[in-house]
Amino acid sequence: MSSHLISLVQLSRELGQVVVERPPSYRTLYSQILDGFLPAERMGREWAIRRSDLPQCARLLGLTLKALPDAKSAPDGKTGSAFG
Repeated sequence: MSSHLISLVQLSRELGQVVVERPPSYRTLYSQILDGFLPAERMGREWAIRRSDLPQCARLLGLTLKALPDAKSAPDGKTGSAFG
């Protein structure tokens, strides 16, 4: 699977890294995708979301995104973007 796509299996873990609250379970995310509530693509037998849609998915689920450090405050000069 392409690095710009997050499989449904990994989605809860990825959300857990960028939101304040505990992320929804696999079953909840699967239901939200089937109901058309979350943007997702069918990749063979799996569902996936675009990494760029991760913040939108968090908002649609009512989750609060963690504050990300800006490039000026990062010690290595890299941006603090968790959304690659």
